[in-house]
Amino acid sequence: IGEAGARALGDAIGASSSVRCLDAGDATLGDGGCAALCGGALRSAALRVLELEGKGVGDAGLGALCADLPASRVETLVLCRNAFGDAGLAARAAAVAERPLESLDVSENGNVTTGVAALFARVAELRCAHLAPGALDAAAAAAAFGTRLRALDVSSCGLGARDGAALARAAPPGLAELRLANNDAGPDGAAAIGALRLDLVDASGNGLGGAGVAALATCAISVFAHDNGVGDDGAVAVAAALADAPRLRTLGVSKNDLGDAGAFALAAALDCCAVATLEILSLIHI
Repeated sequence: IGEAGARALGDAIGASSSVRCLDAGDATLGDGGCAALCGGALRSAALRVLELEGKGVGDAGLGALCADLPASRVETLVLCRNAFGDAGLAARAAAVAERPLESLDVSENGNVTTGVAALFARVAELRCAHLAPGALDAAAAAAAFGTRLRALDVSSCGLGARDGAALARAAPPGLAELRLANNDAGPDGAAAIGALRLDLVDASGNGLGGAGVAALATCAISVFAHDNGVGDDGAVAVAAALADAPRLRTLGVSKNDLGDAGAFALAAALDCCAVATLEILSLIHI
């Protein structure tokens, strides 16, 4: 879609009283197209969801969008897989500070190297996964946590045990979902996260071992801890923790090198816990 077509669509949506969601689909807009589309669309009194995934939006396009966003009614903004960097993200953070969002996704933006923490203050659901290592400063993010945040995805951001602990210690009381898959939180990070009371935690691929997974088992209703090198000995520790996990309903522990001994331990534990769904694929020695 060229700028003229984008402007025509934007103006039509801006005048509509019924269009609540705009998904630009597979169109490549670039900066000019984004500015043309959003300049009209964001005038809509009905529009609540704006999805611009993979649209080639750079700093200039995101800056134009952010200039119009505070006066709009948009609640959900998807900006993953675009081309903006730190300047665009700074504009996004300034707009969020002026007008909070329910949901924001800035994942998979490889040009972003800093400034992500500023987004934590006034967003209810934030997805900033698959960013370059160092782009998310966990200590700065922890200091910026807002009370509205209820769901956070920081998967694949190069976070370590100290980062996981910093986020856990500063987590607002209303945080219900924490996704940090494919980082390196380790058992120490898991122990800090295990002190929270969550609905869901996904710490798959974090090198937790049995002790780390056991620590998480008591903190959430749904715990996903796939690919954490648990092994049979670790499975025994996880099974023992299930007796002290009355809230746990879903446990995902696939790809953890479990054999007969681990399976027997978990099987016995199911009699004394409330788990309703157990994901345990990739058993290697049974």
